[in-house]
Amino acid sequence: MEEITLTSDETLPKFDVNQANEKETQEEKNEEAFENLPDLELRTEEEIDMINKIKKYKKIFKKDCLEIDIRHIEKLPMHELIRKLNECKECVGSSSKNQAHRIAFGGILTFGELHVAPMFDLNLKGLSATAAEDENIMACLDEMALLNNWGDRCAPPEVRLMFGLGVMAYKVNAYNKNKEKTFKLPLDEGEHDDL
Repeated sequence: MEEITLTSDETLPKFDVNQANEKETQEEKNEEAFENLPDLELRTEEEIDMINKIKKYKKIFKKDCLEIDIRHIEKLPMHELIRKLNECKECVGSSSKNQAHRIAFGGILTFGELHVAPMFDLNLKGLSATAAEDENIMACLDEMALLNNWGDRCAPPEVRLMFGLGVMAYKVNAYNKNKEKTFKLPLDEGEHDDL
C-alpha cells in the first residue's frame, strides 16, 4: 500500500458539516411550515376545481410534472394554487416533444418530403420521422431556439393539435396515394373483352 504524505502547504479538501446541516434544517423548516398551515375547510368551487386540475396534470403527465410537489395541495391558498397550475402547464407545454420549434420543424420536413422532394425526383419518405428521432439534430434545433429567442419555447395545446393533425393528414394522404399505386392491378385484356 502506498503511503501519502502531505507537505506543509498542501491541505486535504474540507467537508463543511455546517453547510450540509443547514440544508437539512431548511428542508425541515419548510416541511414544518406546511404542516402548521391551517386546514382550509371552506374551499370555493374555483379552488376545488383548481386542486382537481393540478392532480389530473400530475396523474396524466407523470414524467413531465415529476418535480412538482403537491403533498400539501389541500392547504395551499388560492395564489399558490394558481402558481402550481401554471407550473404544471409550463412543464407539459415545454417538454421536448411539445416545443413549438420542434413541431414546426417536423411540419416543414414533412411538407418537403411529400411535395418538394418529388419535384427533384427524390424519394425522401420517412425523413421527418427519422429527423425527429435523431437526438443530435434535435439538440442543434433546441440550441438554435435558445440562441435566437424563438418564442416562449412552448406551444399551447391548440397549436400542437393543429400541427399534429396537419402532419398526420400529410402522412396518411401520402400513404394512401402510395397504397393505391402499389395495389392497382392492370385489367387483363381477355377479361375486358367479356364485358
